[in-house]
Amino acid sequence: MKTKTLLLTLLHRVWRVAFLIAVIFSQKEAFALDDFLMAVPSKTMCSAYLFIGKEQGFFADEGIDLKLVLIPVSVAPMAIMAQQIHGMEYTSNGVAMRASGAPVAMVFAVTHKPSWFLFSDPSIKHLKQLSGKSVSVGVLGSGSHTMTVEFLKEASVDPNSVVFVAGRGGSDVRIQMLANGTVQAATLVPPYNFHAEKQGLRQLMFYGDNFDLAQCGLVINESIIKTSRPFLKKVLRGFLKSHLYTLSHRAQTVQWISTNLKMENADADRFFDLLVKIAPPNGIPSASAIQNVLATNPSAKARSHKNQALADFTLLEEIHREMRMR
Repeated sequence: MKTKTLLLTLLHRVWRVAFLIAVIFSQKEAFALDDFLMAVPSKTMCSAYLFIGKEQGFFADEGIDLKLVLIPVSVAPMAIMAQQIHGMEYTSNGVAMRASGAPVAMVFAVTHKPSWFLFSDPSIKHLKQLSGKSVSVGVLGSGSHTMTVEFLKEASVDPNSVVFVAGRGGSDVRIQMLANGTVQAATLVPPYNFHAEKQGLRQLMFYGDNFDLAQCGLVINESIIKTSRPFLKKVLRGFLKSHLYTLSHRAQTVQWISTNLKMENADADRFFDLLVKIAPPNGIPSASAIQNVLATNPSAKARSHKNQALADFTLLEEIHREMRMR
C-alpha cells in the first residue's frame, strides 16, 4: 500500500514538473512573438484573410502575434495617430488622412473594388427609372452616395430628381426599407445582396464593375516605417501570405466564410467569387483605386495627386521581389 502511494506521489510530481516545463516553453515561445495590434470592425469580407492567415500560422511563422482588435472606423484613425495600435483596416480613411497631411500610410490593400450592389423594387429595371424615386445609400456624402450620383448622371438622370434617404443602419436595415417599400432602391453589401435576390428584388448594378476603390487593407503610422522597418516587413509578409492563401484555397475559405459569417454554403461559394473579383492579387491596388478614394470623399483635401504620395508600397514590393512575384 505504501509502495503504491509512493508511486502515485512520484507520478504526480513528475506530471507537475512536466507541466511546468511545458508552461515555461510555451511562455518562451509566446514571448518570442512581437505583438501587432490591428483594428478591424469584426469578421467581415475585408478581414477574412487575416483570421484565416492567423489560423494557418503565417504570422507566427514570421515571429508576429497578430492581435485583431474590434475598433470601429470612428475611433481607429485617432488610435493610429496616437500610436495606440499598429494598424487599421480602413484604407479609404487612411488615404484621405494622408492626403490631408497626416503621418499615416496605406502599405497593403486587400480590396481594389467596392463590394456595393444597387438593388431595386422588381418593377424598376434601369437606372433611368429612379427619377422621382427614393434611394437609400447609407450615409449621405459617403462613397456609395457620391458614386451613385455619378452613375445617375451617366444614365442621364438628374440626381436632384432622386430622393436620397440617409441610412439608419447598415445593409440589414436598408434591405428592410426596400422590401417594405419605404425606398425603391438601396445599396447593399454581401450577404444582403444574396438575401435580396431570394426576396425577388432586382440587382441594378454592381459598383465594382464600373470603378476601382481601395477600401480595405493595412494603414499604419509612418513612424513604424522609419523606426521598425524589419518588424513591418515581417508583418507584411504575413499579410501577403494570408492574402494569397485565402484567394487560392477555395474550399478552406468557403468553409471559413460559411462558419464565421453564418452563410449557407451556396452563398459562401458566391461570396468567395466576389472576394476574388474585388481583390488585387498582389496586395497593391491600381492607381485609380487610390485616386478614387479622394473622388468619393469630398472632405479630403489632397496634398498631392501623385499615386506614390498617397500610399507606400516600397516594403511590399521588396517582398514581391524576394518571393519572385510579378
